[in-house]
Amino acid sequence: MGMPVPVPGVMGLPHFVVEIELQGSTPSRFILEGSEAHHLTRVLRLGPGDLVRLVDGRGGIAVARIVGEQGQAVALEIVETGRPQEDRLPVDIIVGVLKGERMDWLIQKATELAVRAVHPVLMEHTVVRMDSKRASGRLFRWRQIARQALKQCRGLVAPVVYPVIALEEALSETPRSAAKMVFWECEGEQDLVSAWREQACAVPVTLVIGPEGGLSSAELQSCRGAGFRTASLGRRTLRAETAAIAGIAVLGALMEWREGGRG
Repeated sequence: MGMPVPVPGVMGLPHFVVEIELQGSTPSRFILEGSEAHHLTRVLRLGPGDLVRLVDGRGGIAVARIVGEQGQAVALEIVETGRPQEDRLPVDIIVGVLKGERMDWLIQKATELAVRAVHPVLMEHTVVRMDSKRASGRLFRWRQIARQALKQCRGLVAPVVYPVIALEEALSETPRSAAKMVFWECEGEQDLVSAWREQACAVPVTLVIGPEGGLSSAELQSCRGAGFRTASLGRRTLRAETAAIAGIAVLGALMEWREGGRG
């Protein structure tokens, strides 16, 4: 997995997520606009000469100096760039689309916990119904939420949030996952940790989480047919978003523990 190695001496600098790619042919000067510019000048009250830490959400990291304001925008000059970093967990989630703010919350918290990818899927018991236009709008919103959460948690790489597809299609697109688990409320013998250990604690890991109404019998069989092992998160039946976040947190803690040579 590997922990990030930031540009030396800049961890305490104000942290901003930018649209430009901070790798390769990054321009020495560029204009910061929109909400990030407003936060820099009006909230933090930074000005010419102040340094800020920039990330592009794809692993690029840099330090920039504020040159000056241009109306509602801010001119920045790159003074140092670092090598591309990866600070996500090797954990992907396939999750049934949840209603409104519950899905937004899941995306936000999954980003904070450094999940690698989110695959929103439509299932038999999915309450949300959407046409292509609505799905496109929700995808744009989820990706914006992920970038905002990345800034809040001072992360380097945002999760990949994929377009909404059917469960079967998502299952077919995870052949490279080394460990696969599906949360099932009726699983009474195997918890998440034991299910992962039975797969030699391999990475990456893919988790399947059903929607509000859970997985249907046919969907559960499809997951099993694709190599997913059923797993429990305890005696209580959890909301879908709670199960997703709990699963990511448990795996993240175990991966950090193993990386430190303690397990």
